[in-house]
Amino acid sequence: MSQAATIPFQTPRTGPRREPGQIVDAAYRREGKLRYTAENGEIVGRNGEYFNNRPLYCNQSTEGAVLTGDRPLVRLIAKPFLHGALALALVRDGAACWLHEAAEVESRYRCGRMTWRCTDPAWPGVIVTLTAVPLPDTAGFAVRFQASGLRAGDQLIWAYGGAQPEPDPRWKWDPVMQGNPDIVRSGDPRREMLQYGLVAEFCRGNVVSVTEDAFRVAATATAEQAVTGRISRSGKVQVADASIASEPLALAASKAGMLPLACGTVALRAGEDEIFFVAETTASESALADPAKAFQNSIAHQGTIERACSISPDARLDAALLAVNHAVDGNCERDPYIFRHGCMAFSCRFVGWRVICGATALGGHERVLGNAVYTIGLQKKVDPERTRAVASTLRLLTHEGNDSRLYGKGALDRDFPMYDVQSQFFDQTINDWRATADPAMERLLRPALELHLEWLRECFDPDDDGLYESYINTLPTDSVWYNGGGSVEASAYAFTGHKAAADMARRAGDSEAESRHRVRCEKIQRGLRELLWLPERGHFGLYREQGGHGRVHSDAWTYSVFLAIDAGITSEDEALQSLYFTEWALERIPLPFGGELCQLSNWVPWKWSVRDMFG
Repeated sequence: MSQAATIPFQTPRTGPRREPGQIVDAAYRREGKLRYTAENGEIVGRNGEYFNNRPLYCNQSTEGAVLTGDRPLVRLIAKPFLHGALALALVRDGAACWLHEAAEVESRYRCGRMTWRCTDPAWPGVIVTLTAVPLPDTAGFAVRFQASGLRAGDQLIWAYGGAQPEPDPRWKWDPVMQGNPDIVRSGDPRREMLQYGLVAEFCRGNVVSVTEDAFRVAATATAEQAVTGRISRSGKVQVADASIASEPLALAASKAGMLPLACGTVALRAGEDEIFFVAETTASESALADPAKAFQNSIAHQGTIERACSISPDARLDAALLAVNHAVDGNCERDPYIFRHGCMAFSCRFVGWRVICGATALGGHERVLGNAVYTIGLQKKVDPERTRAVASTLRLLTHEGNDSRLYGKGALDRDFPMYDVQSQFFDQTINDWRATADPAMERLLRPALELHLEWLRECFDPDDDGLYESYINTLPTDSVWYNGGGSVEASAYAFTGHKAAADMARRAGDSEAESRHRVRCEKIQRGLRELLWLPERGHFGLYREQGGHGRVHSDAWTYSVFLAIDAGITSEDEALQSLYFTEWALERIPLPFGGELCQLSNWVPWKWSVRDMFG
């Protein structure tokens, strides 16, 4: 889509950007700069370039998200629609300027809300502050417009429109993710959606209706959902022609054409003024809440999400922690609590994959317990048919087939096949149980853990040497395979599981089970030390070949380092030596603004997702 199809704001500046995979180019090493600073718990940008690069997450059960960014424009998505965007302009002395075209724009993000501060020579003495926040219970947003330094005759123009059917908008509009296998593998990772303001062509086929203080925008005449919006102050409202949206005054004077959108003009009070907007997805033209109350309730709700904060010498750390609160809240469904893999791309029920530990860290035990109830309910108690390994002919014998032991007794009949996500599920859920000692969690977890550990041993340690094969069971292992060889990752998960099972058995007075699990822990620890530890290098090898010469592959990565330490397998000396391995062996790239980029591994050529940087 051409730049002419959007409301222009400026020519995007060019410059080095960090690449997402194996390369950090020379220009970035010389000239790369941080685009954002941090102040008072907020991530701060000044005169940034992009739209849609800061998602605000609605309740996951609504499938909604609000796209904000460097420039002041607010877009709503909710599966299966792109629901349109809100843009605002200030009018003075017969001239108008969109806020996202203002000469100076400061953006501030804090835990689920975005605030912009705008000034421009066309409005001397005026400071506009715009704040956007997602609604707590529905797919929608509330916005507060504030301005000071206003004069009599100043006006506000608003426009809302641009809805389209979109099967998975969270995936398509994720600001950095282009997907496997279509990810940007080298070069500039910026996406074209980052340039999309109010896109005129998106309005084609929309059905728009207005009243003196409200509007309704549907993607098509047959759309089952639409967006209904309301403004806290009435004014002139009409259905306008988006083809001339680059000129706010012309847009406000236009009549609907082939590209309809809602547009309104509101008189502003001299001095200071405040106006509120609310927009939400609805199945019918239902009454909307008072916009001011909707905004206040949403701000209060976001305040409850700030479960953890820090006050430290590093302002970036403090801002990052507050931001994490919103992301952790955003990846969990409600009623019942079920974690998803991601808030934007990969927003799917991917049990156990990296997301549970965040809720534990932030005190969301009720969510972890609810997710455990759901996930353990998927576990197969018996399966007399699937008792042996059977390779998949459809995957050229590189994966287990549907009739394999992998999908038999003890396995989670999970929503997402192929991966061993259940090892991560149990590992993270065990950590929550240790943090809370919740009896309800213990009663639920103990029998499920017994089945899981039986499944883990029969699937991944069939030779019973204490080393377990890793089977795409950590975040970046889509293209990592140890060909049946014993490795650190799965062995660490098994050790954690048996140690927890032993402690639960002790608490239940079951000495036989306690002894059995402690013996297994010792076997795993002994197997790792005798079969994988490399004393001349001071770390565990990556894996030991299953057959042939049984060689240990020494080219380890960060996951084979930290998982063994986290599990408590290593001694203090072994842990220190292993961490030192990341200093002398892994690629480290000094960054021009300070710090170093440590690659996950030295494995090349890069392949999804082996050398992506996830943090």
